[in-house]
Amino acid sequence: MGFQSFMADPKAYLGHHRVEVRDAPASALASVAGPAAPLPNGKQAMLFTQSPNNFISMIHTVGINQPIHSSNWTQFKAVTGISNRIYRVFQPLAANGDVGFRYLPFRANHCTSMILDPNATFFITGPLTGCTVGTIRYNGSLYVFHSNDNVGNGAAARATQRTSIQQSLPNPNIPMRAVRLCEYQTHYHGMGFVFGRLRGGNWKFYAHATDTNNNTRTVKWAEV
Repeated sequence: MGFQSFMADPKAYLGHHRVEVRDAPASALASVAGPAAPLPNGKQAMLFTQSPNNFISMIHTVGINQPIHSSNWTQFKAVTGISNRIYRVFQPLAANGDVGFRYLPFRANHCTSMILDPNATFFITGPLTGCTVGTIRYNGSLYVFHSNDNVGNGAAARATQRTSIQQSLPNPNIPMRAVRLCEYQTHYHGMGFVFGRLRGGNWKFYAHATDTNNNTRTVKWAEV
């Protein structure tokens, strides 16, 4: 069972696995970075766009023989209970064609963003170890944000990350309450990532993370 199985049915896949996401050079082939733009709060904004010619998928590169760990699935939809999960690490890999997958990279002290194009059906951003992820639908386009502050800690860092997203919005008059947020200590703990999938015309976004005790939790945080 690989990444295609995860894309097809995340609930079933995460019922047997705990997953970590790491970036790889292949992501730059498809997720093309624009120039860094300074934000008023001292951070940088960077807009990524999907290449029209180069596409990626993901592959698990380590973890195949790693031991299983106890995981908690109680907050993913209505599924409850404790069971064992097999450890997998996904990394970007060049694909021969467009499989509908879009990846938003992390940049330290940046708010990266992307507009999910009409051909996108599955999305990932990560890794997350305290970052804030946001999404908003505006003027017919769906924006996703990955905000990082490596200077502050705790609540102060999260406040800075929210401000970076606010200052990166396509219209400065958009109220922050209109943005759906995924935040550390609220929606995930430990090492994680965010994934989203297009279902029935709506995007559903989830945070999947593993804490220091190897407890895994997947939480739905937005539907837009």
